[in-house]
Amino acid sequence: NMNGQNSKVSTEFQAKIMTRWAAQMEKTVAQYVKRIANYEAKKIAVSAEVKEALSSLKLIIEKAKNPSEDEDLDMSETNDMMQTLDEGLRNAEVASQFPKVMKEAVREITRQNTLLKKAATKAPKLKIDVASLIDEWKKDVADMVALKDEAEKSYNAGDVSEAVESLRGDFFDLSRDANEKGRTFD
Repeated sequence: NMNGQNSKVSTEFQAKIMTRWAAQMEKTVAQYVKRIANYEAKKIAVSAEVKEALSSLKLIIEKAKNPSEDEDLDMSETNDMMQTLDEGLRNAEVASQFPKVMKEAVREITRQNTLLKKAATKAPKLKIDVASLIDEWKKDVADMVALKDEAEKSYNAGDVSEAVESLRGDFFDLSRDANEKGRTFD
């Protein structure tokens, strides 16, 4: 019976392909596990969704390594799982940068406040009225503080990318404006 033999060959061939795929996926999963462990060691949360995707992926790999005749392997969700993992780890990467960006923001606020104090002592000696300029500058610094606080709230609420973006973008735009005002006193 030739048909029986052909299906046996194609089943063996499929099993080989699945075994090879499973071996490659195991390496990929090992990298994901390592990255997740690194983030968690740094006290950076990795979402439950990411961990679920990882578990599901491990199950599919196990089934692919040990195929059974009566069980069809549904691989359709593999790409979604990989996407969830990649997205989750990208978020964790952004989160890992937040403390550094926050420190830069705090340092910049401190620097601006120091410059403001110096400017206030120089102001009476200048031949022009700079009171309104100093008031605008103070407002910029107050806005920087508010933005920093808002970014911290966003970060703590889990909206990591929003927090980092506002610090990197809006905050440092304000900082540049404040620096412009400070040049008057150089």
